[in-house]
Amino acid sequence: MRIVSVLAASLLVGVTSYAGEPEIPSSAPVAGVLPTRRADAAALAERVARLARSLGPAPQLAPSFSLAQVVGRADTMNAAGRLDEAAALYDVAIEQGAHAPLRVAPSGDLVRALIARAAIGLARGEEARSGELLARALGWDPTLELLTGEDAPRMKAALAAVQKRLSSPPPLARDELGADCDHLLVARRLDDRSTQLTRVEHCRVQAQTTIGDQTSDGLALTALGVAPAPQKPARRPAYQRAWVWVTRGGRRCGARRRGRGHLGGHPPHHRRRRLECHAAPVSACAGS
Repeated sequence: MRIVSVLAASLLVGVTSYAGEPEIPSSAPVAGVLPTRRADAAALAERVARLARSLGPAPQLAPSFSLAQVVGRADTMNAAGRLDEAAALYDVAIEQGAHAPLRVAPSGDLVRALIARAAIGLARGEEARSGELLARALGWDPTLELLTGEDAPRMKAALAAVQKRLSSPPPLARDELGADCDHLLVARRLDDRSTQLTRVEHCRVQAQTTIGDQTSDGLALTALGVAPAPQKPARRPAYQRAWVWVTRGGRRCGARRRGRGHLGGHPPHHRRRRLECHAAPVSACAGS
């Protein structure tokens, strides 16, 4: 028993305890990964989607959208030194993405807009605005790193200052979840081997847990205070059941299944049935 407990503890990295019995949701939550440009974002998104599917019927989702065009135009303006125009376009992209962060695809464009707009803010003396933008980027992705071209000494210092000010990992703020946050299951990477899952109900964090890459789906769901929706067993065709009751001459007879998949090991239209009668003469049940 101690070995099992130690193993479970190693798989479930951290848990915010959920009080009460696990719930069985009426439908699957909207699931997704908070904006990031990590290379493993697609794999993480698939895992979260699988967890959500086990909780019930998938909800009707609004289509995803791309910020690539507007961010690309802003990048062009920025490279040309037209900072005011670039800042305005980045602000548009950030506003659109923040409204529905789980629907931005790829979400790396939103992260790039945050970083670039923060850099423009520093150049224009908008330290407070830059700090807000970097805090949001870190709230979505605590593993955020500056890329080549973004890592000017002033930007590195600003990011380090925000990281020092925030807790690790920073708590998810209400406005980081987007406008539609009634029923969510969101994920964000904390490092290369651990992921934080957050269950949100009515725009409030209901439960939160940190799992490792090898943590089972069942253990993760239990930590979140939910249970998979019960699966209805598929009804087997009549000829594949252990007993098939037939009526012959007003008497009930049972045909016993033999072999695999079919009575007598053969398809129904090729076999000779061997019937075991109940309260009927053998001659009444010796059908073909």
